[in-house]
Amino acid sequence: MKIKIKFIIMIICLFIGLQFLSWFFYQQKLTQLRHSTSINTYPNNHSSIKYQHNVDYFLGTNISSGTTIEELLSRLGTPEIHQIKPFINIYNPKQTDEIHELIYDGIYIRAYRIPLENKDIILSIQLLSNKIKLPYNIAINSPIDKIYGVFGMPKTSISNRITYEGSLYPGSYISFTFNNNKTLKQIEWAFILN
Repeated sequence: MKIKIKFIIMIICLFIGLQFLSWFFYQQKLTQLRHSTSINTYPNNHSSIKYQHNVDYFLGTNISSGTTIEELLSRLGTPEIHQIKPFINIYNPKQTDEIHELIYDGIYIRAYRIPLENKDIILSIQLLSNKIKLPYNIAINSPIDKIYGVFGMPKTSISNRITYEGSLYPGSYISFTFNNNKTLKQIEWAFILN
């Protein structure tokens, strides 16, 4: 019995260590991107990877998976709605974590809080307004050609939504949703929690 408990504790510590290393290297790469001045303009083909820099920079601008809820509140102010829902930790059923939903006018943020570790993980951000200044002069109502010009052709395109995968943080992506007139309606940043 003691061996099983020690083994489980060792696995949990290994998992936490790997999460920290992943976050650390993500932050290092993001810092390098922020100091780079290279901005690509128009796409050449569907498989071009020269735009990955722009995707990664845009994905990690100002808010990343490692941003805390307190940092969000200090940057964005008090949300109109701040819901906190209990969530049973999938690795330790005796531990209750929290899902935070912060709703502002035109901004919706979901975050996962692990109180025992004093750690927050941003899961997703949806932007429906121009309340936040974005890189590359992208804004709600930007034409679809502007997005292609900055990011190249998307990895996936379904109906009025195109998606670009991030390369710095596994499972991260940016998704752009367009109105019928091909102008930008919504941007979603997502960081997959593994």
